[in-house]
Amino acid sequence: MTVYLKAVLALILTGCFLSGGCVTTRREFEDATAVSAAANKRTKKELERLFQRVDNLEYRLAQQQETLADLKAFLSKIDGKIDQKNSAVFERLSKQIAQAQRSNNESFKKLRREINAKIQEINRLLGSLSNAGTSSGGGEYQTGFTHVVAENESLWKIQRKYSEYGVTVDDIKRANNIPQDSNVIRAGQELFIPTK
Repeated sequence: MTVYLKAVLALILTGCFLSGGCVTTRREFEDATAVSAAANKRTKKELERLFQRVDNLEYRLAQQQETLADLKAFLSKIDGKIDQKNSAVFERLSKQIAQAQRSNNESFKKLRREINAKIQEINRLLGSLSNAGTSSGGGEYQTGFTHVVAENESLWKIQRKYSEYGVTVDDIKRANNIPQDSNVIRAGQELFIPTK
C-alpha cells in the first residue's frame, strides 16, 4: 500500500473516530484497502495498455513518415527525368521546325525565281511577237508584263507589288506615257510594268 493511500485512510479513520459516527473494524479497513489496491492495479494495467498503444501509434507514424519521405524523393527524381525528357523533346522539335522552315524558305525562293524567269521569258516572247514591250518614253525596248488597274489602286501600290523587279513609279509612268507631274490612273486600265 502506498504512503499516500495509508495517509488517506488514516484521515478517514481519524475523522470517523472524532465524529463518533464511524465504526470501522480492522476487517473493514483491510477490505477497503484490498478494494483500493485492486482498483490501483486495474488502473495501472489500463495505463500500461494505453502507453503501449501510444508507442505503437508513434512507431506506425514514424514508418509512414519514412514512406512519405521515400515517395517524395522518388517523385522528385521522376520530375527531374520528365523535365529532362521534355527539354530534349522540345529542343529536337525546335531544330526540326527550324530545319523545315529553312528548307521551305529555300524551296519557295527557288520556285519564285523559276516562276519569275518563266514570266520574263514569256514577256520577252510576247514583246518580240507584238512589239508590245516597246516603251515610247525613251525609245528603248524593255521587258515586262501587263497589269490591270484594280479599284482604288494607285501607282504607288502597283509599284510596291512589283518592287522585286526593281521598277519605280517613274518607270511605270514613262512606260505608259503618263506625264511625270500626273498620277491619274483608272480602274480597268492596262499598264505595262517594265522589268529590269
